[in-house]
Amino acid sequence: MNNFVYSDNKNYNSLIPSNFIRQKFPSEWYMILVSACGSFSGFLHGYVVTLTWLFPQNTSLLNDISSSIEQKYFTLHFVPLFFIGEILGSLFGYLVADAIGRKSTLIYFSALTSALLSWSSTSTSLGDMILTRLLVGIAIGVLICTSPIYISESSTKELRGRAIAIYALAIILGNNVAGILYMFTVTNGQSWRISVGFPILISLLMLDGLYFLPESPR
Repeated sequence: MNNFVYSDNKNYNSLIPSNFIRQKFPSEWYMILVSACGSFSGFLHGYVVTLTWLFPQNTSLLNDISSSIEQKYFTLHFVPLFFIGEILGSLFGYLVADAIGRKSTLIYFSALTSALLSWSSTSTSLGDMILTRLLVGIAIGVLICTSPIYISESSTKELRGRAIAIYALAIILGNNVAGILYMFTVTNGQSWRISVGFPILISLLMLDGLYFLPESPR
Protein backbone atom coordinates (compact mmCIF):
# COMPACT_ATOMS: atom_id res chain seq x y z
CA MET A 1 0.00 0.00 0.00
CA ASN A 2 1.74 3.17 -1.20
CA ASN A 3 -0.86 5.68 -0.03
CA PHE A 4 -1.02 7.31 3.37
CA VAL A 5 -3.18 9.91 5.10
CA TYR A 6 -1.48 13.10 6.28
CA SER A 7 -2.71 15.66 8.80
CA ASP A 8 -4.90 17.36 6.18
CA ASN A 9 -6.84 14.08 5.80
CA LYS A 10 -5.86 13.61 2.16
CA ASN A 11 -4.33 10.52 0.58
CA TYR A 12 -0.85 10.86 -0.91
CA ASN A 13 1.15 8.51 -3.09
CA SER A 14 4.34 7.88 -1.10
CA LEU A 15 6.27 6.91 -4.25
CA ILE A 16 6.34 10.61 -5.21
CA PRO A 17 9.43 12.18 -3.52
CA SER A 18 7.59 15.19 -2.06
CA ASN A 19 4.90 12.94 -0.60
CA PHE A 20 7.51 10.52 0.76
CA ILE A 21 9.07 13.41 2.70
CA ARG A 22 5.66 14.36 4.06
CA GLN A 23 5.17 10.79 5.22
CA LYS A 24 8.49 10.50 7.03
CA PHE A 25 8.51 13.83 8.86
CA PRO A 26 6.00 15.20 11.40
CA SER A 27 4.18 18.31 10.22
CA GLU A 28 6.35 20.69 12.29
CA TRP A 29 9.62 19.31 10.94
CA TYR A 30 8.17 19.18 7.45
CA MET A 31 7.40 22.90 7.60
CA ILE A 32 10.94 23.59 8.81
CA LEU A 33 12.27 21.69 5.77
CA VAL A 34 10.06 23.78 3.47
CA SER A 35 11.13 27.06 5.04
CA ALA A 36 14.82 26.06 5.16
CA CYS A 37 14.83 25.17 1.47
CA GLY A 38 12.95 28.34 0.53
CA SER A 39 15.30 30.35 2.71
CA PHE A 40 18.27 29.53 0.51
CA SER A 41 17.10 32.41 -1.68
CA GLY A 42 17.31 34.70 1.34
CA PHE A 43 20.87 33.54 1.93
CA LEU A 44 21.70 34.21 -1.74
CA HIS A 45 20.24 37.70 -1.48
CA GLY A 46 22.16 38.55 1.69
CA TYR A 47 25.40 37.07 0.36
CA VAL A 48 25.34 38.69 -3.08
CA VAL A 49 24.24 42.10 -1.74
CA THR A 50 27.17 42.21 0.68
CA LEU A 51 29.63 40.98 -1.92
CA THR A 52 28.37 43.53 -4.45
CA TRP A 53 29.09 46.38 -2.03
CA LEU A 54 32.54 45.03 -1.16
CA PHE A 55 33.82 44.10 -4.62
CA PRO A 56 34.55 47.62 -5.93
CA GLN A 57 37.24 47.79 -3.21
CA ASN A 58 38.91 44.62 -4.49
CA THR A 59 41.93 45.83 -6.46
CA SER A 60 43.09 42.28 -7.22
CA LEU A 61 39.83 41.70 -9.11
CA LEU A 62 40.29 44.91 -11.12
CA ASN A 63 43.88 44.02 -11.94
CA ASP A 64 42.86 40.50 -12.93
CA ILE A 65 40.02 41.28 -15.32
CA SER A 66 41.05 44.69 -16.65
CA SER A 67 44.00 46.64 -15.32
CA SER A 68 43.14 49.67 -17.46
CA ILE A 69 39.69 50.23 -15.94
CA GLU A 70 39.44 52.71 -13.12
CA GLN A 71 37.82 51.65 -9.88
CA LYS A 72 35.33 54.52 -10.06
CA TYR A 73 33.97 53.31 -13.40
CA PHE A 74 33.60 49.79 -12.04
CA THR A 75 31.74 51.01 -8.94
CA LEU A 76 29.36 53.21 -10.94
CA HIS A 77 28.21 50.24 -13.03
CA PHE A 78 28.74 47.12 -10.92
CA VAL A 79 26.81 48.11 -7.78
CA PRO A 80 23.75 49.96 -9.18
CA LEU A 81 23.04 47.41 -11.91
CA PHE A 82 22.69 44.60 -9.40
CA PHE A 83 20.09 46.51 -7.40
CA ILE A 84 18.29 47.60 -10.57
CA GLY A 85 18.16 43.92 -11.51
CA GLU A 86 16.73 42.94 -8.12
CA ILE A 87 14.05 45.62 -8.40
CA LEU A 88 13.06 44.40 -11.87
CA GLY A 89 13.03 40.77 -10.73
CA SER A 90 10.90 41.59 -7.70
CA LEU A 91 8.43 43.57 -9.81
CA PHE A 92 7.62 40.76 -12.24
CA GLY A 93 8.51 37.78 -10.04
CA TYR A 94 5.02 37.31 -8.66
CA LEU A 95 3.63 37.29 -12.21
CA VAL A 96 5.93 34.41 -13.12
CA ALA A 97 5.01 32.60 -9.91
CA ASP A 98 1.31 32.98 -10.65
CA ALA A 99 1.78 31.78 -14.22
CA ILE A 100 3.92 28.66 -13.70
CA GLY A 101 3.62 28.02 -9.95
CA ARG A 102 5.77 28.89 -6.94
CA LYS A 103 7.87 25.74 -6.94
CA SER A 104 8.57 25.82 -10.69
CA THR A 105 9.58 29.48 -10.46
CA LEU A 106 12.04 28.71 -7.66
CA ILE A 107 13.47 25.75 -9.57
CA TYR A 108 13.98 27.62 -12.85
CA PHE A 109 15.45 30.74 -11.30
CA SER A 110 17.72 28.91 -8.87
CA ALA A 111 19.10 27.01 -11.87
CA LEU A 112 19.49 30.30 -13.76
CA THR A 113 21.23 31.88 -10.76
CA SER A 114 23.67 28.98 -10.62
CA ALA A 115 24.48 29.32 -14.33
CA LEU A 116 24.96 33.10 -14.09
CA LEU A 117 27.20 32.81 -11.03
CA SER A 118 29.29 30.22 -12.89
CA TRP A 119 29.66 32.67 -15.77
CA SER A 120 30.57 35.48 -13.39
CA SER A 121 33.14 33.44 -11.45
CA THR A 122 34.96 32.51 -14.68
CA SER A 123 34.69 35.95 -16.24
CA THR A 124 37.76 37.50 -17.85
CA SER A 125 36.35 40.92 -18.70
CA LEU A 126 34.76 43.81 -16.88
CA GLY A 127 31.83 43.77 -19.31
CA ASP A 128 30.97 40.19 -18.37
CA MET A 129 31.17 41.01 -14.66
CA ILE A 130 28.81 43.97 -15.04
CA LEU A 131 26.35 42.12 -17.30
CA THR A 132 26.18 39.06 -15.05
CA ARG A 133 25.67 41.26 -12.00
CA LEU A 134 22.55 42.74 -13.63
CA LEU A 135 21.22 39.31 -14.64
CA VAL A 136 22.00 37.78 -11.24
CA GLY A 137 20.11 40.67 -9.67
CA ILE A 138 17.04 39.90 -11.80
CA ALA A 139 17.18 36.17 -10.97
CA ILE A 140 17.60 36.74 -7.23
CA GLY A 141 14.89 39.40 -7.32
CA VAL A 142 12.45 36.79 -8.61
CA LEU A 143 13.61 34.31 -5.95
CA ILE A 144 13.25 36.69 -3.01
CA CYS A 145 9.81 37.69 -4.26
CA THR A 146 8.60 34.10 -4.67
CA SER A 147 10.22 32.34 -1.70
CA PRO A 148 8.26 34.09 1.10
CA ILE A 149 5.04 33.40 -0.82
CA TYR A 150 5.94 29.73 -1.18
CA ILE A 151 6.96 29.41 2.46
CA SER A 152 3.86 31.14 3.85
CA GLU A 153 1.47 29.25 1.59
CA SER A 154 3.07 25.91 2.47
CA SER A 155 3.06 26.55 6.22
CA THR A 156 0.30 26.07 8.73
CA LYS A 157 -0.93 29.17 10.52
CA GLU A 158 0.72 27.97 13.76
CA LEU A 159 4.15 27.65 12.12
CA ARG A 160 4.02 30.43 9.54
CA GLY A 161 5.76 33.04 11.69
CA ARG A 162 8.55 30.65 12.61
CA ALA A 163 9.01 29.68 8.97
CA ILE A 164 9.35 33.31 7.82
CA ALA A 165 11.76 33.98 10.70
CA ILE A 166 14.06 31.29 9.29
CA TYR A 167 13.97 33.12 5.95
CA ALA A 168 14.94 36.41 7.62
CA LEU A 169 17.74 34.68 9.53
CA ALA A 170 19.09 33.27 6.26
CA ILE A 171 19.50 36.80 4.86
CA ILE A 172 21.62 37.87 7.84
CA LEU A 173 23.62 34.66 7.63
CA GLY A 174 24.33 35.35 3.97
CA ASN A 175 25.56 38.86 4.84
CA ASN A 176 28.02 37.50 7.40
CA VAL A 177 29.31 34.60 5.32
CA ALA A 178 29.99 36.95 2.39
CA GLY A 179 31.97 39.33 4.61
CA ILE A 180 34.05 36.53 6.13
CA LEU A 181 34.79 34.84 2.81
CA TYR A 182 35.66 38.16 1.18
CA MET A 183 38.10 38.92 3.98
CA PHE A 184 40.02 35.72 3.25
CA THR A 185 40.05 36.11 -0.53
CA VAL A 186 40.46 39.85 -1.08
CA THR A 187 44.24 39.98 -1.49
CA ASN A 188 45.15 36.67 -3.11
CA GLY A 189 45.25 37.02 -6.89
CA GLN A 190 42.34 35.20 -8.49
CA SER A 191 40.91 33.96 -5.20
CA TRP A 192 38.11 36.53 -5.64
CA ARG A 193 36.58 33.91 -7.92
CA ILE A 194 36.03 31.67 -4.89
CA SER A 195 33.83 34.25 -3.19
CA VAL A 196 31.90 34.82 -6.43
CA GLY A 197 31.45 31.11 -7.05
CA PHE A 198 30.56 30.03 -3.51
CA PRO A 199 26.81 30.81 -3.81
CA ILE A 200 26.63 28.37 -6.73
CA LEU A 201 26.67 25.69 -4.04
CA ILE A 202 23.72 27.33 -2.27
CA SER A 203 21.64 27.64 -5.42
CA LEU A 204 22.33 23.99 -6.26
CA LEU A 205 21.30 22.93 -2.75
CA MET A 206 18.10 24.88 -3.19
CA LEU A 207 17.51 23.27 -6.57
CA ASP A 208 18.03 19.78 -5.19
CA GLY A 209 15.88 20.40 -2.11
CA LEU A 210 12.95 21.69 -4.13
CA TYR A 211 12.75 18.38 -5.98
CA PHE A 212 11.62 16.72 -2.75
CA LEU A 213 9.10 19.40 -1.79
CA PRO A 214 5.55 19.88 -3.11
CA GLU A 215 4.03 22.73 -5.02
CA SER A 216 2.33 25.42 -2.97
CA PRO A 217 -1.15 24.22 -1.96
CA ARG A 218 -2.71 27.61 -2.80
